[in-house]
Amino acid sequence: MPRRIIIIGGVAGGMSAATRLRRLDESAIITVFEQGAYTGFANCGIPYALGKTIADLQKVHELLSDRDAKYVCVIEAGFIGIEVAENLRKLGLAVSIVEYGSHIFPPIDGEMAEILHSELRDNGIQLFLNESAQKIDKSRITLSSGLVLPADLVILAAGVRARTGLAKQAGLVLGATGVSVNTHMQTSDPDIYAVGDMVETQNNITEKPAMLAMAGPANRQGRMAADHICGKTVNYRGNVGTSVCQVFGLTLGFVGLSTQVLRQLGHDPLSITVHPPDHAGYFPGSHTMTIRLAFRKETGQIMGAQIIGKAGVDKRIDVLATAMQFGSTVFDLEHLELGYAPPYGSAKDAVNMAGFVASNVLRGDCKIVHAEQLTREKLDELQVVDVRSPEEFARGHLHQAVNLPLNNLRQQLATLDRSRSTMVYCQVGYRGYLAYCILKQFGFDVVNLDGGFKTVVQGGCQSLHS
Repeated sequence: MPRRIIIIGGVAGGMSAATRLRRLDESAIITVFEQGAYTGFANCGIPYALGKTIADLQKVHELLSDRDAKYVCVIEAGFIGIEVAENLRKLGLAVSIVEYGSHIFPPIDGEMAEILHSELRDNGIQLFLNESAQKIDKSRITLSSGLVLPADLVILAAGVRARTGLAKQAGLVLGATGVSVNTHMQTSDPDIYAVGDMVETQNNITEKPAMLAMAGPANRQGRMAADHICGKTVNYRGNVGTSVCQVFGLTLGFVGLSTQVLRQLGHDPLSITVHPPDHAGYFPGSHTMTIRLAFRKETGQIMGAQIIGKAGVDKRIDVLATAMQFGSTVFDLEHLELGYAPPYGSAKDAVNMAGFVASNVLRGDCKIVHAEQLTREKLDELQVVDVRSPEEFARGHLHQAVNLPLNNLRQQLATLDRSRSTMVYCQVGYRGYLAYCILKQFGFDVVNLDGGFKTVVQGGCQSLHS
């Protein structure tokens, strides 16, 4: 008897299962039900063409044309919202984004999101944070603060929830965020498999089930369900949640969980921030990236990474995602052997550098303080030493800082008070680390500012600097 398989849903997971089943079993009777008019389309590309589905895409284009729309409001600033907002702006429309939280891309740290806020504003997009839509009229939208925005077109991009109605009717066990499945993608009924956005699979950082609405996992899950149906022994290995997104001239790469989210979940991670070049600095076209790494203080196991930059971000986030899949630590990053030539990287790659800095912190070779831990009052208590050049200092510096350039630091130690707790900093952290090593060996109680002055400025900590 041939296998009879019914597949409900014909996009990522469903069609991956269907095509894999056909490759494995030529005699199987495979039936796919899809409520839309198209199957197997690249839904991740739809935001770049302005819609959630192909029908939405066509409707948006009709509205833009028929109404001669000029003002667009995008509700919520996750990946879809930002992608849609950017592409609408590139069509010449006036675009505003309304975000309920304090920053865009809620899964990332607020200090990292500030970099993207600047990029959006520089490209003419208005941001309304800590706001929600209260009323939508024909050509305007009223926010929770009472502010009224013009809006010829409103795009709702408020995230997704698992559609579990059919599973519930079938009597399947549901979890907190989706349908419960085992590592073979079987539900509580072993003859029913579930894959994609509707299921809960293991988050490998928290080791708890959670929904992950992403195309990569959905496609792999569909393939693995087909394998198991055809008698192959396979196990889904869980997720680390890897994503990448274009924001005008910048790229955001993200994997795992942010420091802020980890703390909300009850973890107490350590984190570091570095600003390495995307390739050798002496080779033309080099740009600085910002990398934030979160890791367990007990073992150094990597729990999350965020990278923002003009180039080279996708490569580095994929390296870190691969490392996390295998439970790697920051010490492992020190030893990664990665491809190097001046146009593509550095002899000490950006990932290596993040590993070096994090390992220094864990080994006690460098004590750091984060910008978010500082206040004006805290700066008043510290002896703050800026080891950059006088020209850099003149362009902006922390309050209460004295300027002792690194090259002259040893000769000017007598001007510092050894009895006071001291914080050193430079532009991105490296010269601050060198100053830390000098002062530590001369008996100072010293810390280095994580990520340097650049992190303070990028992170929106205006109260800390002039």
